[in-house]
Amino acid sequence: MWQSTRMPWSARPSPPERAGGPLALSAVVLMALCARPGYCSGIAVNGVTNKIFVPVPGDVLDIIDGVTNTDSPVEGVLGGSSVAINPVTNRIYVSNGPYSGIISPLQVTVVDGASRTVAAIVSGAAGPIAVNPVTNRIYVSSPSSVTVIDGTSNASTALAVASGGPIAVNPATNKVYVSTGFFSAVAGPPTVTVIDGATGAATALTGIAGPIAVNEVTNKVYVANTGHNEVIALDGATNATTAIPLVSNPYSIALNPVTNRIYVASFEGDNVTVIDGATNATTVIPAGSSPQDVEVNPVTNTTYVLDTGNVTVIDGATNATSTAAAGDNPAAMAVNLVTGRVYVKDDASVDVTVIDGASGPPAAPTARLTNISVRAQVGTGGNVLIPGFVISGSGTETLLIRGAGPALAQFGVPGPLAKPVLSLFDGSGAMVASNAGWGTGPDPLQLSATAAQVGAFAFSPGGADCALLASLPAGSYTVRISGMGGTTGVALAEVYEVSSTGTRLANISSRALVGAGANVVIPGFVISGNGTKELLVRADGPSLAQYGIAGVLAHPSLGLFDGAGVMIAADTGWAAAGIDLISGFDAELGAFPLVPGSDDSAQVVDLPPGNYTMQVSGAGGSTGVALAEVYEVP
Repeated sequence: MWQSTRMPWSARPSPPERAGGPLALSAVVLMALCARPGYCSGIAVNGVTNKIFVPVPGDVLDIIDGVTNTDSPVEGVLGGSSVAINPVTNRIYVSNGPYSGIISPLQVTVVDGASRTVAAIVSGAAGPIAVNPVTNRIYVSSPSSVTVIDGTSNASTALAVASGGPIAVNPATNKVYVSTGFFSAVAGPPTVTVIDGATGAATALTGIAGPIAVNEVTNKVYVANTGHNEVIALDGATNATTAIPLVSNPYSIALNPVTNRIYVASFEGDNVTVIDGATNATTVIPAGSSPQDVEVNPVTNTTYVLDTGNVTVIDGATNATSTAAAGDNPAAMAVNLVTGRVYVKDDASVDVTVIDGASGPPAAPTARLTNISVRAQVGTGGNVLIPGFVISGSGTETLLIRGAGPALAQFGVPGPLAKPVLSLFDGSGAMVASNAGWGTGPDPLQLSATAAQVGAFAFSPGGADCALLASLPAGSYTVRISGMGGTTGVALAEVYEVSSTGTRLANISSRALVGAGANVVIPGFVISGNGTKELLVRADGPSLAQYGIAGVLAHPSLGLFDGAGVMIAADTGWAAAGIDLISGFDAELGAFPLVPGSDDSAQVVDLPPGNYTMQVSGAGGSTGVALAEVYEVP
């Protein structure tokens, strides 16, 4: 069964009403404003900060803490029919609707997510919103133009193009796609306009209009052509269009970039059509009563379809469905890709239903490693930072690999490595790729877009930090982080899973010089999916000597912490954790055996999805070379 929690606002005093009756006014505005043809009051999730943003009546933006489910209001946020976020800058943009100007001014309110205050008011713009986190530009589909907001200065300009309806951005190509609205008398003939984000040049494609979904991986754009039984597939490079027939009129659309599947909900047909992005073949799945919204979690390969009172949950691997209750009058839905939780806003009660995605449809657990990192002191020679990882399965794994040095200064890390050099090697020791300044790569915009997609913090333009994208087959790989010209300092190595086809990260390791104080070695990893994942974690020191490694850490101490910083496991000698248990896992997982009686550290843990860090230090402040390892237990 799916677990859900209702979160009422009734405990907080009601905000003062505006003249004319705010509830009746909101009903009119919301019907006109949604990015989909039905009513929708807007809800957005920032997976990086685990905060949920919900506009509620009375000029309030409510911010929900995804950990505690507690909420706090930001007053003075007018309207709330469309809300979007920039996860890089932690700014929230709330529109009050393009057809509310008769009663209240057209405006977009900019809210600072860190201070929870109104940062700016952008006048003259209102409508569906899309954000490009790479260029820090915000696009508002106003009634007769697209308003472009500079995310740094909040200055705005208007592009005279057909608009007023759904809008979407492809950060990888810096193109914006905007549709006319759904009321022809107001919006004019159906049109989708393609805007070049760099130049503002626009290309109008007539005869199509409706909700839009963008696949950054394939550079394909899909338009649910409202009023017609079809979806239009648009080639992002050429603007060529292909019509994909449906059995009923499309109403909303979303896609899974990992599986290349497109999901189209039909309000009239009570179904969802699944489109294979490679072949355009379609499969129709019954989906409740009058489905009005569809959202996808590509991490768990799960699709959520909102109807008049429930959420239909579709397993992307099997197309099997289950149902979760979603309130009396659900109007908007959003998914947190990090926690797997689904948030549904109810317009009748102004409640939010929280559906725990981890309790998902009855299926095998999908928990897996999706991100690894390690922070350590980078020395010279054998004391450079050397993370490693193993990809299991068959197919390819697309990874974002980064070496951060200068960017660490913003987080107060002392002595960051000024000019890191990143190199990637395969199991035979051959160099696969390298980088010495992320802006010098073949496509810095794609690197920025991918970093925002996976929740990585942004690098400064032109900075000396390193990054590269690599699509790798199954096998063993190592990353080498060194300092240009033999320089030293603290660096952070990161590996993020972008997409996979039958592969997964099965083992991670990090060899580095363990110092004292702030220079201990701090590996981290992220478990995504549902269920739990059993892991073998080790901190190897003395056992490294058998491989000729000099200056090993004699007495490594291992600590494992959850995302809140709470220690959940520790070890200072693997014998205490059970010699037979650890030795058995070593043999099963292919880990090299620890020397009997050594002071190496190891633990076997069973962890739910979340963020975790290890801390490898030397007993009594001792220093030396150590190897931190994490193995998936099948």
